[in-house]
Amino acid sequence: MLRKLHALPAPNDITLPALKPFDGMAERIDDAAFLPPEDREFLRHRLAQLKEQWRHLPPGLPPCVVHGDAWQGNVAVCDRQQPLLLDLEHVSWGRPEWDLVPLAVDVTRFDRIPECEYQALVSAYGYDVTHWAGFDNLADISELRWTLFVTSKSDRNPAARREAEHRLRCLRGHVPRPWSWSPF
Repeated sequence: MLRKLHALPAPNDITLPALKPFDGMAERIDDAAFLPPEDREFLRHRLAQLKEQWRHLPPGLPPCVVHGDAWQGNVAVCDRQQPLLLDLEHVSWGRPEWDLVPLAVDVTRFDRIPECEYQALVSAYGYDVTHWAGFDNLADISELRWTLFVTSKSDRNPAARREAEHRLRCLRGHVPRPWSWSPF
């Protein structure tokens, strides 16, 4: 699915927005009332570091149409039909590596999927993003995004708050890898 999406030409009749991996992240840090000042400062500093690294990413694959939120939960297969991509509000123009990172992170940093499943993606797509020099930066951005997503739910949901606190401990290096995060 991703290889086909990434092979699409730029549309002529609309201009796709640029990929914005940091959209809403600062606001989620500011809006999380439960965060103590030291966690809020850590997250702000981490966000600034990752933005700076993003500006200096090494060359990779050519820019193309990207899904923007590509992960297994955003693909549906119905009754032997072709798979369908869901959740298209982040479709944009940018680095295709962004779409390849979530599954790579699942195998390299979380041990959530077997290596053979990841290798099936690599074989089908024809590229292993973990071998690209910018992989760690995109993986770190993804982990921060996933943490802030749960943080945004924490003021109203005690389970989300516990998970956000756990993810913060992971990001701070207090929990060894591979990490185990509960889905939200």
